[in-house]
Amino acid sequence: MSKKNKDESLTKKVLLSIMAAGVMSGFVFQAEAADSLIVDGNPTIVKTNETFTKVEANGGADITLNGGQIIGSKEKHTDDEEPAIIAADVAAEIDSGSVLTANKVAFTGEIAAHAGGKIVLNGGSVKSGSFYTAQGRQDGYNTEVGANDTGSSIEFHKVKIDSNLGAFDGGVITTYDSDINADTSIYTEGQNARISLNSASGSNTYTVGEDGIEAADGSTIDINGGKVNTSYLVANANTNITADKADINATEGIWASGQNAIVTLNGTEKTVYTVGKGIIAEKGGKIYIHGGTLADNELRTKMYKVQDAEDKKVIYNTYTKGLVLDDNGVISTMSNQIYAKAASATEKESGAITNEGIDFKGGGLVLNDDK
Repeated sequence: MSKKNKDESLTKKVLLSIMAAGVMSGFVFQAEAADSLIVDGNPTIVKTNETFTKVEANGGADITLNGGQIIGSKEKHTDDEEPAIIAADVAAEIDSGSVLTANKVAFTGEIAAHAGGKIVLNGGSVKSGSFYTAQGRQDGYNTEVGANDTGSSIEFHKVKIDSNLGAFDGGVITTYDSDINADTSIYTEGQNARISLNSASGSNTYTVGEDGIEAADGSTIDINGGKVNTSYLVANANTNITADKADINATEGIWASGQNAIVTLNGTEKTVYTVGKGIIAEKGGKIYIHGGTLADNELRTKMYKVQDAEDKKVIYNTYTKGLVLDDNGVISTMSNQIYAKAASATEKESGAITNEGIDFKGGGLVLNDDK
């Protein structure tokens, strides 16, 4: 399954570069009221408990913000996919090897790293901003955090994140012990793009809306600990999604679609994976369950004849041995989801395994029949 984000992808809709006009070469421009902090060149700047509409750095600048807030600057924005959009809220753009370190700062609006820019947020918060048409605020999607090319990176350490995340073409986003509430998606696209979500305590939550968590075109998503509540978890061709000791609830489903599309589930005996509508490995994709429990009493139904949420006429089936059970992985289901015959008080034989979508290499099978 190649699930599209709004329009073709977040690359086109919400992670386009929005560059501010009027950058003044060689010095910092700061007005009396809340204004943009714009640095061109490589000075070192430290600000404490100040409010800016936006922070922008080019050319190797080193900026440290201690406390305060970035309230977002409404800037001109064009999008071929959504021509009605004319503006967006932008909080930070860090380019050309510049570094922004923000300690306990509250951001509202898009945050972007380009051309080797680096952003490190310690504590504080990030809240998405809005897109605008000539009629005002555009409902339906919000701005996001984006690392947009090779060498560009964004790190979050114990940050409250209410924003979508996107990494592209070698860009890297890493979160540590940070809760995430993304109204649309966590998305990677392009060779070596990566998003890593890390929860040392295992208690952090990752809640993702309409488009879910998706990796495309040679990218990677790692989830290390925490609790995932998402619509989709989708690996497309030549991508990897790995969940290590992370509970996953996917209301639409878990998908591995295309050659070398890999979803790997590594959990403990307490880790649980649930799907609302489908668990599909197709077109050469694989879903590996090496640890943790896939719990579903309607497993066969969710592996075959699954309809896409956006196109009810399209039906997906798990390929033969698309789900691989191995090591300490467990599938917990009903006997008729695996065998030819359901367990009952009178049936002595289960018959052959007829769910050919599962490759039983190891692990355990738990049957939940009453009899």
